[in-house]
Amino acid sequence: MDDYTQPSASSMLQTDLVSVADLCEKPPIERKWVLDQLIPEGKPVLLGGPPGAGKSLLAQQICMAVSLGVNLYGRKTNGRPTLYLTCEDDTAELQRRSENIAKTLGYPLSTVTDCYTVSLEGYAQTSLCNQKKEFTGFYEGLDQAMADIGFGLVVLDVVSDFWDGNEIIRQEVNHFVKG
Repeated sequence: MDDYTQPSASSMLQTDLVSVADLCEKPPIERKWVLDQLIPEGKPVLLGGPPGAGKSLLAQQICMAVSLGVNLYGRKTNGRPTLYLTCEDDTAELQRRSENIAKTLGYPLSTVTDCYTVSLEGYAQTSLCNQKKEFTGFYEGLDQAMADIGFGLVVLDVVSDFWDGNEIIRQEVNHFVKG
């Protein structure tokens, strides 16, 4: 699909070369943050680590803090609606974790109204694009939800559940995440 197709690097080298001196003629656009100095707004971020290290817990903590617009680990958040999609944890685990996170943040769980979560554990067809790099029906639904609610942060836990490619080939993962 056209939306997923990226230009080749070789064509960029032919048309977009710029010297550092020319690059610095204009001030850069100010960077905006979802989580200050850690997660830039509008850019993909891949959270990695060994199994059981706490990546899912951290991702859900970030989603809840960002949705509330409260500091997390001494860093500002931007107070935007968030979405946490997981294929690993069931709804009961999401509930238990949410209760603990809200308590740690110092907020009643009932006030966390802009953080949305969905357990896709056991569901088939959770890929966002197929091997041919064509968007799936699941992607279309997610895209519509993102447009309707205006999520400032969307977490996909874990990347291999949302993509039909080979997660061991880092360059393929990189292209999927950035695409």
